[in-house]
Amino acid sequence: MQIEILRREDRVTRPHLFQDMFHHRRNIFIRRLGWALPEQEDCETDAFDALPDVTYVVALAGHRLIGSLRLLPTTGPTTLETYFPDDFARLAGAPSAHLWECSRFYALPAGPGEELAQPNVSLALLHGLCAHALTQRIARIVGTFEGRMHRIYTRLGWPPAHVEPSINGEGFVGVWDASREPLHRMDRKLAASRPANTNTPVLAAASVGR
Repeated sequence: MQIEILRREDRVTRPHLFQDMFHHRRNIFIRRLGWALPEQEDCETDAFDALPDVTYVVALAGHRLIGSLRLLPTTGPTTLETYFPDDFARLAGAPSAHLWECSRFYALPAGPGEELAQPNVSLALLHGLCAHALTQRIARIVGTFEGRMHRIYTRLGWPPAHVEPSINGEGFVGVWDASREPLHRMDRKLAASRPANTNTPVLAAASVGR
């Protein structure tokens, strides 16, 4: 498995990855979770995917996309500020170049005969997100999530530092502090999750959400 960073301009050179990502998002967020989102040609995409600074952290198994998340700078439009402005102002404060939003986070379940379990894909995506934040001098990540996800983020090694219930009652809003400490915790968890018969790094690149 490897982690890569994609940007809007990569839609020209790697259209198949974006097609797969938007198709996965439709299957997961609309069909499985029942979110009221628009879909077009079996894909879920919105106006935020067309913004110039949109960034994606993606997990690949060979050439196959197995998970992704979306990042948006809070100095421009974000889903949280657009749909949950009171939550954003209460927990995240003022927009900043050092504060980015994570949305559309998903990891595919392992397919038949595959060794990569879903928690390992989520862990790799979180690690890639934290590494990207540190290289880009992003100090904090903000996002919304369901209550059960707090336990998962904690188990993976990077729980949100601040959590509040959403004012409208739809889940929680969290703020993650990007630092070396959670990155090193996830390093250790990734090392422990690697198959014993390979020396290939789980993360090949980390130059581096609703």
